Order: sequence, then structure tokens, then C-alpha cells
Amino acid sequence: MSGILCRDNRATLNAALGAGGNVDGDETTVSAKLHCGGGTTLANLSGIIRQLKKERERVQQQLSGLNAALEAFAGVYRNGSQPRRKMSPGGRARIAAAQRARWAKVKGQSVAPVKTVKRVMSASARRKIAAAQRARWAKVRAAKK
Repeated sequence: MSGILCRDNRATLNAALGAGGNVDGDETTVSAKLHCGGGTTLANLSGIIRQLKKERERVQQQLSGLNAALEAFAGVYRNGSQPRRKMSPGGRARIAAAQRARWAKVKGQSVAPVKTVKRVMSASARRKIAAAQRARWAKVRAAKK
């Protein structure tokens, strides 16, 4: 009766494999077959043990691959990878003023307007920007010719 597993032997092998495997003759799972009529032989048991060891090695290789992938992803997203961005006191003040204005609008109250400071560029910075822009336009004109 080759190729037929006894119920007891099938249950034993399934218990040995745990949740990760099933004895059904598939090549990806343990395919050891015990003969029911003639009893269990030592050759059959050694074959089963050999196949279980192969299955264990295969699963260990898969686990090591998964562990390597997890380490790679964890290395990218660790806290030390990027420094935390700091907000300037002026930025915090603008956010706080805007939130106060929103709450005042909800409550129907009036809020003192926030003074906005106009940013002024220095004369040297304006000259540098103008010179760079003239150079860009000169390059465009030269490319057209």
C-alpha cells in the first residue's frame, strides 16, 4: 500500500510540523509516506527525519531573509536618521496668532490685528539677483542666434 499514510502517522507528522506544514504529498511540504500494513520501518523514520530537517533549514533561510528585510526598513526609519526640525519663535508666534484669530471668529469676538513685518532685501542682494538674471537672459538670447 505505498503512498498511503495511516491516520496516526499523518497526525503525528502534522503535529511535528506545527501550523506551518501539512502532510499531503506536495513537494513544498513534507512528503514522507509510511506504510500502514507492514508497520513503521527505520528507513522510513530516517527519511522522515531527513525531510523534516530540510524543511527546517528552508524555513530558517526564509526567516533570515525576512529578518534582513526588517532590519533594512528599520534602519531607514530610525529616529536618529533625520534631525528634528526646529521652528523659529517668530513662526510659532504667527501660528499662535492665527489660532487665536480662528477661535475669536468662532466665539464672535474681535482680535487685534497682527503686525506683519515687511521683509526688506539688502541692496547688495538685489544687485546679485539682477546680475544673475541678466546672465540668464544673455544665455537665452545667445541660444536663439
